[in-house]
Amino acid sequence: MKRILTTILVLAAFVNLFAGCTPKTGGPTQTEQIDRNRTQLYVSNYNGGIGTDWLYDVKARFEEAYKDECFEPGTDKRGVQILVNPNKDSGTTLTSTLPGSTDEVFFAEDIPYYDWVSKNMLADLTDIFTSPAAEGEEAVQEKLTQTQREMVSVDGKYYALPHYDGVRGLQYDVDLFERKMLYFSRDSNNANNGFSTSATEERSLGPDGKTGVIDGVDYRLDDGLPSTYDEFFALCDYMVQRNVTPFIWTGMYDEYTLYIENAVFDAYSTETEASLTLTFDSGDETVRVVTGFDSSDKPVIENVKVTEQSGYYVFQLAGRYYGLDFLQRMLSDKQYYSLSSTDETFSHLDAQEEFIYSSLENEPIAMLMDGNYWENEAKGAFSRSVSEFGERAENRRFAWMPLPRGTQEGKVVMRDNMRSYAFINATVENNPDKLALAKTFLRFCYSDAELQNFTVSTGVTKAIDYTLTQEQEESLSYYAKSFWNYRKNAQMIYNLSSNAIYKNNETTFTTNIWRSAADMGYVYPINAFRSSGGVSTRKYFEGMWLTPETWTSRYRQYFSGAD
Repeated sequence: MKRILTTILVLAAFVNLFAGCTPKTGGPTQTEQIDRNRTQLYVSNYNGGIGTDWLYDVKARFEEAYKDECFEPGTDKRGVQILVNPNKDSGTTLTSTLPGSTDEVFFAEDIPYYDWVSKNMLADLTDIFTSPAAEGEEAVQEKLTQTQREMVSVDGKYYALPHYDGVRGLQYDVDLFERKMLYFSRDSNNANNGFSTSATEERSLGPDGKTGVIDGVDYRLDDGLPSTYDEFFALCDYMVQRNVTPFIWTGMYDEYTLYIENAVFDAYSTETEASLTLTFDSGDETVRVVTGFDSSDKPVIENVKVTEQSGYYVFQLAGRYYGLDFLQRMLSDKQYYSLSSTDETFSHLDAQEEFIYSSLENEPIAMLMDGNYWENEAKGAFSRSVSEFGERAENRRFAWMPLPRGTQEGKVVMRDNMRSYAFINATVENNPDKLALAKTFLRFCYSDAELQNFTVSTGVTKAIDYTLTQEQEESLSYYAKSFWNYRKNAQMIYNLSSNAIYKNNETTFTTNIWRSAADMGYVYPINAFRSSGGVSTRKYFEGMWLTPETWTSRYRQYFSGAD
């Protein structure tokens, strides 16, 4: 508490010191003086987890590269002036403000892509997709997976470029795990209930069931971590015994607790299961669904094939049950989580800071519920910790926490939750010269060099395929390096679909997929589990289900071949 109050006072002083200052660039609030000898391009950026520093760097490189080019034929202007507008305008806000915005190029998140395309809000970027971003490179579309190419395409045209991966789940303190030996031993019958007794003891195979480097894939990254959910919560109990708090998350935003439910669902699922809310078709494969409960309230799981007509099964997928059950178990013991996580004024930034400071203050917290962008978002907290604790706070090792898998078949599934895109405002199409400049800028941003620069700058992966040099990979933080390695060997799922059910009900199958009618209805499971008397996992889960009749009445008009 003392540290938080000190931080508040420091921030208050900082605000007073700089009162009256405005951002160095940006839309209507930009203060960079207009250079009438250059052509201006207004670029909006969602200034959230990845910040805007990366874009200022792109601005400098682009302006230098095109300093002698004329983008307004018939004038004496040479070069470009990129005016950056850092803001917090996500898709919800932009849906109403985009048509009247003076910004021309956007990097934003939570974009209802298909809805905006249908409303003609986005400029056609097909020529960017079908041409190289830089000389000697393949066409930009070749950097997307086949599924991405098919799903971003609308009637053969493309209107936005995937921006960055927003993957959510758990992050853990590697230094703490090693110091407290919070790993499982290869010998489950050792003298310590299967937990490591020394740094040299062989660790268990972890969630992937393998170790060593096989066909270029490093399977050692998860050695010693829980391979089942019973092991996971046995580890939580062991942490409590060793005076370690297992979890922390923001108490301000209930939706953050969906991060763990989605992460468990994805880890449990096959690619087909994880994609079912996008395709509503399992093809020749079967998927695992809960069809009922036995006398002990254990889920009865059956393997079924799913078509559009039986799409109601997407709400009964077994992975969804285990996602809910994981959260229920997290909340079942107050020793499992920081009490700050129950404070409605405790933000995600506060949670990041408490996580970072916890070991330094000898009140260690093992895991943070957040996105893969958290470390970049917490730069200020890391800097403050070094100022206060010196060398102890330098070169900390945090990593992405892989969760137990529900199957060892196929690659582990990771999901982009952010629906983050780069696009050009459709209003720019009325100015062919400005449109050409905007496309030149976007193409520049998707060159191999700039994709690499983005990850080196932010530690976050772009939502397309590219590589880093060994030197670039080594320059990443321990956390960014760990995520990069998991990500490049995972099967990524993006919220894109050619199916009419999804395209016309995007919100239902993204942000509202965990809603339940249990006890008068809940948007977020955490509220049900913490309610008076507490709603059980079973009751909440059954409240998510739709009857075949309800499913048909809601979505029959979108079935393939429907009149």
